[in-house]
Amino acid sequence: MLVRLTRNAATALALVAQTLFVCACLSMLGVGLMRGSALDGLQAALFEKEVEGARVRFDGHQVWRVPIASQKDLDAILALRRQVPAIDFWTEPRIAKNGVDIRVSANKDVKATLAAYLQSAGLAHSVFIADLQVAIDEQISTPSSLELAESDAQTQLALADPFKTYFTKYHTIAEINEFLIHLNKTHDSMTELFSLGETYEGRTQWGLHIHSPRSSVASKRDKKELFFFGGHHAREWIGPAVVQFIMSELLTKYGKDSAITAALDEFDFTIVPVVNVDGYEFTHKSNRMWRKNRQPNKGNACIGTDPNRNWDTNWGGDGSTSKNPCSDSFVGSGPFSAPEPRNIAEYLKRRKGNIVSFIDFHAYSQLWMYPFGSYCDVFADIVLEMAAKDAAAALKAVHGKSFAVGSICNIIYQAAGSSVDWAYETANVTFSYGVELRDQGLYGFMLPPKQIIPSGEETLAAVLALVKYIRGYLKDQEI
Repeated sequence: MLVRLTRNAATALALVAQTLFVCACLSMLGVGLMRGSALDGLQAALFEKEVEGARVRFDGHQVWRVPIASQKDLDAILALRRQVPAIDFWTEPRIAKNGVDIRVSANKDVKATLAAYLQSAGLAHSVFIADLQVAIDEQISTPSSLELAESDAQTQLALADPFKTYFTKYHTIAEINEFLIHLNKTHDSMTELFSLGETYEGRTQWGLHIHSPRSSVASKRDKKELFFFGGHHAREWIGPAVVQFIMSELLTKYGKDSAITAALDEFDFTIVPVVNVDGYEFTHKSNRMWRKNRQPNKGNACIGTDPNRNWDTNWGGDGSTSKNPCSDSFVGSGPFSAPEPRNIAEYLKRRKGNIVSFIDFHAYSQLWMYPFGSYCDVFADIVLEMAAKDAAAALKAVHGKSFAVGSICNIIYQAAGSSVDWAYETANVTFSYGVELRDQGLYGFMLPPKQIIPSGEETLAAVLALVKYIRGYLKDQEI
């Protein structure tokens, strides 16, 4: 597509492309502006520092929101992203009042240059996170005794010691694995803890299979199954937290809550808290803003593949994808070149015919989406939309949060190589969804821990509504 920019915008964009890329990359690590160096050499230095150095800090970094009112506005933002891949887009550009959220370096020259480019393109911006490091520190701080006292008493009592305050903070991989072992031990008649495979760095992708204690071994193999996971993108911490909350509620409230009991008597649940284990661990130990996996790219110093652009469905196609290894949306060297999505796909293929629902939980924007991401003019079965609307209505009834419903391509952006399209097209999972959890940008990826439980409660309500719809759908298919 030919994009025409005003002369002022084009001039500003050239300046951004020449200086902002370098400045944004280096300032992320606290390195001063360097002029005249080769781009590849700078990128190599940047990513070597990330691996070897101390925790990356984001003091003075801001997150700007840029409204996008027209195709002309969108073209200007897309041109910026193509020319300056170092800029961290928190959301995908789309024509909307909350068009795109962009993390901006603390460097004054970067801020001035980017502001000048936006102004020259006729675009306004507002600051909704004034200092990203402050937001990060608040998110990972230990909850106070007052905050613990104010948390939902019923939910806390439902969790067995020593995990009764588990959902008052975000957790590392080691802590998540301990929680899975705890659930498996305390509910051994209802769970199987299993490995889906290993990540690039050799970590295990653990999943928990949950079923009714009344299920026999044979019936467990034949029962219809719902498959959920979080942590596809490393920095989206609320996804793993919410799916763990769902696990806990299913197990602790079976036999006490009629909807949960009915759901588990009829369906099995397989839940993988974190798919991108290496990337998620990296966000805890080094760079809170990391998105991709941690797989090196041959011939390039930039590390990582976007696991949700690496599925073998229209891989490398149009939309929010990139062939640039330095991009956060890098598609990888080939379909399923990343082990993390490949392992999930192998499980889905083994269970093909049994899995009736697939949900990939992300953050943020409050969206309940269905296929397709690759195509904007091809539509999935209408039952996906009807079930999604039921789920969104049930979710809203809990805490009043509204989730928009629609196909990925039409509600948010075109994205080839995604898990949702592959599950629907290749694994034949009818009710395949991608869900963007809280919030709509007030905190973004920095969602406070005190929102884990309410987000989990509303999402569980949505899941149970989805189960109810699927139950009716399957009965209709038998007639």
